[in-house]
Amino acid sequence: MMVSARGQPMITAPVSGKLVIWRYDVGAMVRQGEAIAEIVVGDQVMVVHAPVSGRFTEMMALPGDEIEAGKVIGWVDAVDVESLPLASLIDEPSRKTRKPQRKARTRRLNAPWLWLIVGVMTLFGALAVGVVLMLAPAEVRVESETSGQPVPVPTPRFDRLERVIYSNVEMTESMQWGMQGIVQSAGYDPDSGTWYDVRFGDELVRVAERDLDSVGVLAPTPTLFFDASHWPNTLILKEAVADFPAGTRVQISSASFNGVEWDLQVLTENNRSLNVRESQLAYPEAFTPTP
Repeated sequence: MMVSARGQPMITAPVSGKLVIWRYDVGAMVRQGEAIAEIVVGDQVMVVHAPVSGRFTEMMALPGDEIEAGKVIGWVDAVDVESLPLASLIDEPSRKTRKPQRKARTRRLNAPWLWLIVGVMTLFGALAVGVVLMLAPAEVRVESETSGQPVPVPTPRFDRLERVIYSNVEMTESMQWGMQGIVQSAGYDPDSGTWYDVRFGDELVRVAERDLDSVGVLAPTPTLFFDASHWPNTLILKEAVADFPAGTRVQISSASFNGVEWDLQVLTENNRSLNVRESQLAYPEAFTPTP
């Protein structure tokens, strides 16, 4: 019988093979010479006997493990079973018929794989946020400074990329009644109300909601700012067009509305034809159109 340094008898494997079953649970009382485990060697089953009578205290190998001859597979705490009080009244523990489960082993991912998984998850998260932003209605931003109290923001009347029409009858040099544009974004100012950034042609203009309407409400073509009766008069280019600098004098020869603003065909003083937008023309300072 082999005894450990701590004074407990050791259960050793008599042969090399595979441990298939423990016949007793840890804590059970065993008697010397009693079969306590089984080892399979080829087609034969070898029985491992308890070295002493006492309490089975620890399993050093589990069913399914390959073990070598002489390897310690368990411990028994030597106890005189017959001298225990009421020993004859205690039933023997049931024999082990079920293989104990191994503790789950956690596999650790290598650092490159971990970073790859994190990168893929981040990429999909960014794509999802982008799709949500593309499908969301016009952005609403509160630009006023408050004392920490939330500002109630009304729902924008127009959606992002919706076509709208400028409906303010008080025309300016750059904005005229009936001009059509496309909403790019929206916001809210507690002082002036809801506003929109609307693209009219190549220009992005901020317009109050009260100055906009749906295209279906004001469908008629807006009136050209330069009245036909003034066409023989000379106009000037407000900005460079093609090879002609700002200030070049031109005359209107024809006009058409493109759904956003008027497109004009003009002639220069040397009879060169140009296509310009209405917003690119102006009256000379010395000329005042007749109302």
